[in-house]
Amino acid sequence: MPVQKNQDEERAARIDMILEELRLNTEDLHELAKQARVRAFKTRDDVRSTVADAHKIRNAGRPGKKR
Repeated sequence: MPVQKNQDEERAARIDMILEELRLNTEDLHELAKQARVRAFKTRDDVRSTVADAHKIRNAGRPGKKR
C-alpha cells in the first residue's frame, strides 16, 4: 500500500496547487472588476459633465431660456 499512499499524496498536492491557482485567479478577477467599476463611474461622470457643458453652451445663445 505504500505506492497507493504516495499516489494519494501526489494527487492531494496537485489538487492543492490547482486550488491555489484558482484562488489567485479569483482575486485577480475581483480586482479587475473593482477597477472596471471605478472606470465606469468616472466615464459616467465625465459624460454628465460634458453634457452639462454642452447644454450651457447651447442655452447661452438662447436668451431667456434656462435649463
